[in-house]
Amino acid sequence: MPRPTMPFIAVFLLAPLGIVILLLGPWWAAHQLTGDRIAATTRSLAPRTRPVATAASIPTSPRTLYLVYCAQCHGESGDGQGTRQLDRPARSFLDGGFSFGNTPEALYRTISNGIGGTPMPGYAKSLSPTDRRKLAEYVRSLGPDTIEVNASDTIMVVSDVPRIVRGHLPSLAEGYPEHPRGILLGSIDGLTFEYAADDVRLLAVRQGDFVERTDWTGRGGSTLKPLGQVIDLVDDGRGTPLLDLGPGTTMRLQGTTALDDHALVRFQVGAPGTDGTIEASEWGEAMSLPVGSGYRRHLELLRTGDCPDPHLQLPGAHLSLVNMVQHVDATGMRQTWFIRQRSDGQFLLQAVAGPIAINDIEGRDILVTLPENGEATLVLTTLIRPTWDDTVHAALQGGTQ
Repeated sequence: MPRPTMPFIAVFLLAPLGIVILLLGPWWAAHQLTGDRIAATTRSLAPRTRPVATAASIPTSPRTLYLVYCAQCHGESGDGQGTRQLDRPARSFLDGGFSFGNTPEALYRTISNGIGGTPMPGYAKSLSPTDRRKLAEYVRSLGPDTIEVNASDTIMVVSDVPRIVRGHLPSLAEGYPEHPRGILLGSIDGLTFEYAADDVRLLAVRQGDFVERTDWTGRGGSTLKPLGQVIDLVDDGRGTPLLDLGPGTTMRLQGTTALDDHALVRFQVGAPGTDGTIEASEWGEAMSLPVGSGYRRHLELLRTGDCPDPHLQLPGAHLSLVNMVQHVDATGMRQTWFIRQRSDGQFLLQAVAGPIAINDIEGRDILVTLPENGEATLVLTTLIRPTWDDTVHAALQGGTQ
């Protein structure tokens, strides 16, 4: 039998492979075409595809905000029976227990700033303004029905601009003097700073509504009626001139100014035997730290002539010092905390940031070391807490801001 020729063998071996190719070819082409279309579609859609909403972008209901931030102290229903153990009962919103008023603005400010001397923190840094307003409206809805009335024309309200009033200030308490020449600075965060104008002493800090005034009626002799609740009676209502240049120091009011976001008082400090003065301006604001709520006083100083460096007289410096804590922040600024206990058992926490020299361990002799250009800025922080413990000490030492 003749042997198969090479072409026959090639056809015999390659024929099945060709059949496979003929069968698979169209499938492969379709597969590739489908894959290319899918890829092209993905690329075309990718730029226009919206990202999946994150937790931060999902609107939070007022009820959820209340359960997360308020219920542990004030109870799920607002009855004041929360799960957190406090040193005093929490407010019952059902009974209308609102510290500084039940208006939406008053509640918004309380939620933002907290309440000094209580476990109530401020949420200005942890909640957006929108969420704080929703929370204020919800808390207000828990209270008894209220009758909406328009404020009297004699009541001055601070809204989005600060207000300043001068006039006759009443006594802060029984046995305390009145101040025929007084100043009220109303800040947009709900605090009122009450000064004696004669020597520019800060007498008290209030939280809540601003002032009712009728002093333009009659002969203008009516007393102003501050409406906010006192949160700090500075030096038991006596007040302390903040700067001292030695015997014969005088502090004279130069004026007041309302700026876009705060109101300030300007004054001049002088002393016999010097040709120069300290030109100063001061303004205050609410503040809140994780360890408590309070307020800050900002002090701008300018030395003229041969005026010496002033001494800083902290309110409450006559109280015994419990502790002193120092911290240097990222800018190199040293912050010194003085902790003292008041006669009512509460703890007064005061911090000084700025160019100072502490000349005694009790913090009663603090020298403001003005630089050569004579300009300096001091920031005085005041917190009032019911307790002082290692946790608070560690927080202050760590520079909690």
